[in-house]
Amino acid sequence: MEKDLLRLVADGDFLLLKERLSRFNPFAVLKVKDFEIRHSNMIAWLLDPAESHGLGSAFFEQFVLALAGCANPDTEKGRLILQLSQKFLAAEECPSVSVEREAASTGKKLVDIQLCCKWASGDSFIMLIENKVYSRQGKNQLKEYLDYAEETAKKEAFASVVPVYLTLDEDDEPDDSRYCHLTYVHVAGIVRKLVHKENARGTASPACAFLESYLETLDELTDNDIANQELAKKIYSNNKTAVAYLKAHAKDDDFAAALCSKHGKTIDYIVSNVECDVALAGRKFILGHNAGKEAAKLFECKYNKRNFFFIDEEEQKTEGGIAGDWRGGHICGYFFYLKPNSENPDDLKGKLSLKVEVAPFAEAEKRQEFISLLRSKGFEAGNTETYTRLRYKGMPQKAVVIEDLSDEEKLCREMKKLFAGTKELRRVLHECLAEYK
Repeated sequence: MEKDLLRLVADGDFLLLKERLSRFNPFAVLKVKDFEIRHSNMIAWLLDPAESHGLGSAFFEQFVLALAGCANPDTEKGRLILQLSQKFLAAEECPSVSVEREAASTGKKLVDIQLCCKWASGDSFIMLIENKVYSRQGKNQLKEYLDYAEETAKKEAFASVVPVYLTLDEDDEPDDSRYCHLTYVHVAGIVRKLVHKENARGTASPACAFLESYLETLDELTDNDIANQELAKKIYSNNKTAVAYLKAHAKDDDFAAALCSKHGKTIDYIVSNVECDVALAGRKFILGHNAGKEAAKLFECKYNKRNFFFIDEEEQKTEGGIAGDWRGGHICGYFFYLKPNSENPDDLKGKLSLKVEVAPFAEAEKRQEFISLLRSKGFEAGNTETYTRLRYKGMPQKAVVIEDLSDEEKLCREMKKLFAGTKELRRVLHECLAEYK
């Protein structure tokens, strides 16, 4: 075993991963990655065009455009957000913006971020942002915030209020349908775009380096640090015995304890990225499905630590989606989502669910036509993020409990059951796809 352990810590990929995880990152040094208040501070800073990041109004404008991407045009607030995004694109200049942290609201409650925005033309709006990293919304919390903000808007002559619910968990939907739901995946996408733009210009600054560190933090927080995850899986596949031994004997074996003390962060990262390897189970599920008698074969699209994305043969025949989306320009898709037990990160217990989504379209009007068709056939279409989540007569079923998320065989069996339970959903969806084409 000592030879196996020494082979692990001398592995070139292990040393490379350790170097990557050890890179200077002020958020890691200050240990603030998981603190909601620090993320609120960061986002408020980025939203303020007058702040020291040097981006001007770029982040604010991209934030509004991201809201437009997930706005529901069937609602009053959704139409308002779309109008605002059009104004941002058409206006020669950004509105004046005043950003406030912990803004006043009902009683002793405070809104995480509030922006008061006015154009020279006289148009104006208030944007309130309630931010949740690991906490959850309280009963009537969002309603009370919005009601208070709308009263304030009337008193201070602001034309409208834009309410935003920003979360780490994409499934934490706002209980007030007037809110637009944005996630940290969107924030990471905006920061990535702006960092790339600044680097391409050759105008990298201390603020830009700071943003790169924040982007690394967001990618880790949202399980999107794909390159490191791939490296961790490669190390694990070549050193399974050593990794398993370290996990089991870190406290009762002096040598294992010494290695964990010296390389703890790297070892923990490897362990955390193989215990929930949804990709291996997903690929096994697709192989089994395609070997059967089902007419519509399945095709893998993408995966990360928590999600396995795929489409079927009928969805693959469609066009009109955005090429950069994980569905590759097709208009629908499925994915399995793993949700670990957040109350106890060391617990291998978690939940597995299947989700069906309409993709973003290149043309918004055509997307609404397709969603209207789906609704006419009995689908419930609820907007979340940039996409629209679909349900049909209780399908897909709710998440199933998995006792051990590292059990690849168990995950594969449950994937098969969840997908088999959507047979009627898929039949009607395929009819809608054919009619839409």
